[in-house]
Amino acid sequence: MSDIRIGLIAMIGACTIWGLSPIYYKELAHIPTPEVMAHRVLWSLIFFVGLLAFQGRIKELSAAFSQKKRFAILVFAAAMVSTNWFLFSLLRKSIATPKPVSATTSIPWSPF
Repeated sequence: MSDIRIGLIAMIGACTIWGLSPIYYKELAHIPTPEVMAHRVLWSLIFFVGLLAFQGRIKELSAAFSQKKRFAILVFAAAMVSTNWFLFSLLRKSIATPKPVSATTSIPWSPF
């Protein structure tokens, strides 16, 4: 399979997941945000460690943590993901409960 085809399949999959995620999170509205976030962290860790093990790349983790430049990049990436998840937790309730359309909002599900 060509790189273009793999990229296209990955893009369609990502867009599908991104598009359907509001439905999923609306169903989780009754669960406290810290619990949802804890599950996201735990299951992401399990999934990606499993993926690295499946690919035979577990040893690359120690190499990534031992080099200062790679470690700095990982810390920056972790900070960006944490910021994203923090903002998600702030907006979670307003995303899960749509507001009616008014003169100030042009999108019915806008959190603002």
